Amino acid sequence: MLGAEEGGLFTLFALLFLLVGLALFGVGLLGEYVGRIYRRRCARGHAM
Repeated sequence: MLGAEEGGLFTLFALLFLLVGLALFGVGLLGEYVGRIYRRRCARGHAM
């Protein structure tokens, strides 16, 4: 029942999940960075 297609399909999905996980991790890091800048900006008050 398991042919070459199923093995290749598993590898494809494994790589896809890995890349999606890395992308989500990067978005999370970017969100932390922007959030810290925003909180620092709000704590200082308005410049204008």
